Amino acid sequence: MSSTNHSALLHISLPTLSSITDYHKELINSSVVQATNLLTILVSCPELDYYINDPLAGWTQVQNLLSTLYVSGTKTAFETDKPFFNIDVIFENWCGYQVELSNDRQFDVLFGTINEKERLQLFNETRKKFSLSELPIYILELKMQPPSIEPIASNEISLPLSNPKTFDHVAVGGTFDHLHAGHKILLTMTAWITGKRLICGVTDDIMLRNKKFKEQLESIDTRITGVRQFLETIRRGLNYEVCSLNKLLFNKFFITILIII
Repeated sequence: MSSTNHSALLHISLPTLSSITDYHKELINSSVVQATNLLTILVSCPELDYYINDPLAGWTQVQNLLSTLYVSGTKTAFETDKPFFNIDVIFENWCGYQVELSNDRQFDVLFGTINEKERLQLFNETRKKFSLSELPIYILELKMQPPSIEPIASNEISLPLSNPKTFDHVAVGGTFDHLHAGHKILLTMTAWITGKRLICGVTDDIMLRNKKFKEQLESIDTRITGVRQFLETIRRGLNYEVCSLNKLLFNKFFITILIII
């Protein structure tokens, strides 16, 4: 395994949102060990696709899945002396683009188990169609056996709604210094219930003037850029407005928000 795998793509297939097991956690942990800077976890899940048009119904399940994925990877990153290791979780169909074609990610390798090999090969087939180079496929060998997959009865998953139950305008705010797993879960769940426009207010120097250790915070521009880039990574097709929270508070359009998280 090359030590130059700065950016890796790990594909995980789950039959349901609650079917993640210790096997998948070991898969994530092994991927974190093998990569050096960035691990993108691309999740494919039929049940997730059903909840796209009714995101509030699947809120708890989606949040629990995100928490499990991020916590597993982050824990391993700290245990292996990689405190600044970057992990992004992307939902395959919901994200709105083909992640394997992303220029922003600049993947060096594709990770997966032997069960995912065919899917990873399809990623490379897609890349070739767009004149992109094939990526090496690294099959992770785990100590644990993969869980058995039981067929899902049609009545076990709610049918999608014809009219999405999302909020047209959603707002969220925070400092978002050195974007970490907690921030990413919050931003993903905010985007999860957004139908059109997501407004994110980032606290600026004025609001942080009394904050302890404020001199160690990233600049407002760096934090705004980090939030915007992450949002564009997890979900495309929404209108993102990321700016100073202080500016938003004096914006007359801010009162049109339907829900604030």
